[in-house]
Amino acid sequence: MTGVRRFLALVGALTLLASVGPLGSAPAFARHRRDDTKAPAFRWLGISPEPLLRKGSVHLKFRASDRSEQLKVSFTITDEQGDVVAKEGPFKRPHGRSSVSWKTVYGNGTPVLPGLYRARITVTDKAGNSTTGPPRPFRILRHVHTKIYRSIPDAGRRVALTFDDCNDGKAWSRMLRVLASRHVTATFFCLGIRVNEFPKLARRTVARGHTIGSHGWDHKDLSTLSYSAIRSRLVKDERAWWSKARNTPAPYFRPPYGSYDRTVLRAAGSAGYARTILWSVDPSDYLRPGASVIAHRVVSAAHPGSIVVMHNQIQTAQALPAIISGLRRKHLQPVGLAQLFQAGGLRSPVA
Repeated sequence: MTGVRRFLALVGALTLLASVGPLGSAPAFARHRRDDTKAPAFRWLGISPEPLLRKGSVHLKFRASDRSEQLKVSFTITDEQGDVVAKEGPFKRPHGRSSVSWKTVYGNGTPVLPGLYRARITVTDKAGNSTTGPPRPFRILRHVHTKIYRSIPDAGRRVALTFDDCNDGKAWSRMLRVLASRHVTATFFCLGIRVNEFPKLARRTVARGHTIGSHGWDHKDLSTLSYSAIRSRLVKDERAWWSKARNTPAPYFRPPYGSYDRTVLRAAGSAGYARTILWSVDPSDYLRPGASVIAHRVVSAAHPGSIVVMHNQIQTAQALPAIISGLRRKHLQPVGLAQLFQAGGLRSPVA
């Protein structure tokens, strides 16, 4: 029996030595789990198609490198408000160049509203180390049937402040300062030529969380133009926002002078503008009646769900503090259009 015991002990020792490895090192799988604390490297390669011009999928392309041969990949899509629209994964992908796809629909299968979206990708290795890449913006500008809005009655005690044209850089800058100091967001319908003229103000507008919309390229009365001329102006304006501020005015469109016909609406819908925005309160500030008169007209006429139309000019900038204070005294909250539509429960696109 003594010989048998010695033999078994020797076999056990040899087995232990084999599992530990040379010079007493840990097993390979244990060494991998304990020593691998380095997260995978991640780099965006792009999103295609960008912009997406029809119903379908976008493909999120990236490169991830890691000692693991296979990674787990998940992604999150957020809308212009930062709300999560989709969260999918994890999917198994090899390290190196890879991609994942999003079908561009809401959870109920309805195509998402045209506009700006951001994608984030997270890659995780076998040891549990994760890397999340920076948000990547992209646009969906598919064809829709636009709908006209003058107010949003179901938005509670909120009032949308909107400013057109952006012709005066000093007034635009002053408005941004006033809005920031009072923690208010609004909406800017700037002409494409002004976005190109004042790119820093365009970027500041986007960075501070204000909603942007299309007002055409040069304030031409669109109802006097052909379908192709209207559409080309809207496309040109949208491209100005994308090139200068990596944002898009879709899905919001306001025709200059509030002038439209069936051709204007058809062209707007074809360019991805699901929401044609008119107004329910107009203080006629473009006539420059004085800051106090502008403020009085806005505050006295505003009601829950109102959309107020104003312009980027000095008297309106001067009136803005009194407008905000007066609305708040009436227990009305000034907001941007994105917040107004969200409060009104209007998140799905027009089919």
